[in-house]
Amino acid sequence: MGNEDDAILAVRARHDRAAFGVLYDRYVTAVHTYCFRLLGNRQAAEDATAETFTKALAGLARFDPRSGTGSFRGWLFTIAHHAAMDTLRRRPAHPLAAGWETADPGPLPEERIVADETARELHAALATLTDDQRAIMQLRLAGLSAPEVAQVLGRTPQAIKSTQFRAITQLRKRLQPPSPSSGSTDLTDPSQPSQLRDQAPAATTTTTTTTTAASSGPAREGTRARRA
Repeated sequence: MGNEDDAILAVRARHDRAAFGVLYDRYVTAVHTYCFRLLGNRQAAEDATAETFTKALAGLARFDPRSGTGSFRGWLFTIAHHAAMDTLRRRPAHPLAAGWETADPGPLPEERIVADETARELHAALATLTDDQRAIMQLRLAGLSAPEVAQVLGRTPQAIKSTQFRAITQLRKRLQPPSPSSGSTDLTDPSQPSQLRDQAPAATTTTTTTTTAASSGPAREGTRARRA
């Protein structure tokens, strides 16, 4: 049953709770992470996740895979999106300054530090996007395809792809580290990566060789002139 298609499980889940349990296990982490990214609070995310699956179970009869309106995952995340938006209207999302916590408390302390820092950077980068761009990227980060994002937001796939392209361009500018060839990087600085530091002697050698060759040119011409 665990390898069965979502649509088959969703139809079976109308009368078989075990089938719905498979769907729950398959998507609960993704839904919770999505809600957490939108709300910034663990308890609020858990409440929105619980509401999502409660409404999904109650509304399974309305999901018809033969209608061609979209996938089960898109349908489920539509419910999650509305649950999270309703929560935001009732209570604002926790700002970054109030503290950022990872959705999964499992990793070791060292791994938590890295995960927290990455989450902060991503959260700050997403905050620079427009509301439209951010909504799309949050769903893409949750694993949805462009057609599924379109299904959730009520847009066309082409409109989603166009907005996503602009959002990714903006995020790259925000998250991409400065280029080492910008001219301000000291290649001899011990704090620089070793592959950059290794370039420093080569650059020095090249400069010395060029300088020597340049300075020896006139000397050779002078010698030839005296011999003449």
